[in-house]
Amino acid sequence: MRDHVRLIVWTVVDLFRSRAALETEILTLRQQINVLRRAAPKKQTFGSIARVIFVCLYRLLPGVRDALGIVKPETVVKWHRAGFRLYWRCKSRARGGRPTIPLEIRRLVREMSIANPLWGAPRIHGELLKLGVDIGQTSVAKYMVRRREPCLDHVIVFGERHLRHLLLCYMRYYNGARTHLSLEKDAPVSRAVDRAGHILCRPIFGGLHHQYVRI
Repeated sequence: MRDHVRLIVWTVVDLFRSRAALETEILTLRQQINVLRRAAPKKQTFGSIARVIFVCLYRLLPGVRDALGIVKPETVVKWHRAGFRLYWRCKSRARGGRPTIPLEIRRLVREMSIANPLWGAPRIHGELLKLGVDIGQTSVAKYMVRRREPCLDHVIVFGERHLRHLLLCYMRYYNGARTHLSLEKDAPVSRAVDRAGHILCRPIFGGLHHQYVRI
């Protein structure tokens, strides 16, 4: 630590010295480095502070590589790159934000998107809210399965009686179960949020739609 303080002091002192004095001192230091380099072992060890000083000098003036005697220029460049990677690794580290979506919730989103090919992220998100699942709509869109359009996405009607039955079933589903964006993802007949129990999927219209409840 004392050597580093001495380096800072001499840096300040050098600001007031003449050019001739500085050049003479530089030549003297270079000669000493040449002598030490011949006598010292080939592989030198450097502490963290020493590495930081070399890297900072290289950042201020890349030409100092030509003055390096006890450390190879490529070694200083390697230290600089390592510090750069460490900086951006710390910079990009997650700092809070929304918690990670549990695996069972991600699976549920995938199953809903597969079972309901006509549903988008808002519809699935509405169903999840009624099941007490706290998740954002963007996360729902992220974990949905990318799929092709169904080859058959409507119900085949076999007669008037069948049609009336389907319309009655859809009316009940539309008013009592289906969530709507205009109603803040609630049904016309308000659905209570159910947070306890196992999630059960009930097919409607032969599986064209599904209602999700807890039991």
